[in-house]
Amino acid sequence: MKNILERNIQLEKIIPFIDWTLFFFFWNFKAAKFPAVLENAEAKKVYDDALDMLRERESEFEVSCILEFFHATATDDDVIVLKSDCGNSNNGSNNIEYRLPMLRQQTAGSEFLSLADFVDSTWDKVGLFCVKAQAVKSGDEYEDLLRDALCARLVDACCTWLEKQVSLVENSYLGCSCPGCANNLATPKVIRPAFGYPASPDHSLKKDVVDILQAREKIGVEITENYSMLPSTSAVGMLMIHPKAGYFGVGKIGKDQWEDYRRRRGFTEEAMQKLLPL
Repeated sequence: MKNILERNIQLEKIIPFIDWTLFFFFWNFKAAKFPAVLENAEAKKVYDDALDMLRERESEFEVSCILEFFHATATDDDVIVLKSDCGNSNNGSNNIEYRLPMLRQQTAGSEFLSLADFVDSTWDKVGLFCVKAQAVKSGDEYEDLLRDALCARLVDACCTWLEKQVSLVENSYLGCSCPGCANNLATPKVIRPAFGYPASPDHSLKKDVVDILQAREKIGVEITENYSMLPSTSAVGMLMIHPKAGYFGVGKIGKDQWEDYRRRRGFTEEAMQKLLPL
């Protein structure tokens, strides 16, 4: 897999991936999806203004991203990421191992899924990504709201663009060409779960990945003590390729898993309660 580092990415690369329906939700146009929403004259004006801003004032926006692939395995619901050219943690002195604990669905009726399920128990590869978008403010209330809405959509669009780059080579992922091999019957799927979202609701994992990727030094993304991201229109997560990969929500977890996760993260009860209140 190819690592990607793009500073000031050309907007024309990612504009096609903008989810305009969510853009209009920001402006409280929720009655119709894009493009049907453009039948509303006010919505059409906002859309035209947004396109003009993206096309004519591109220099006022900065969208940057990092995607790096690492050797990885999963054990006891931890995704273990090994920063090395070799998948054997005992091979070489330059190996650096990072543990990214995951949570598992626990409620009755769920599939009891964890993101760790999408990493093979033998050595696999997992992508870690960080994306940010920011824009120069003008002081004009309408224009600045337009910039904020666009930055939020540009982050999501850039994440989708990264996913598409990987999807282009996903057919070579399984790597087995044996006739009749069961692996050939499974189509790899690409997902990009972000930390702080339903499949991995622990916001503190953002700091781990920002540090691993050196995102502050490379693209200027920072994490506050409360795990908020600066700039706020940023995203951090994993990019996973697996035949059974899919999105889900962890939902409510029990005290047993809460305590186990707290131990794996090394948090006090007070800190854990702030992050994942029972």
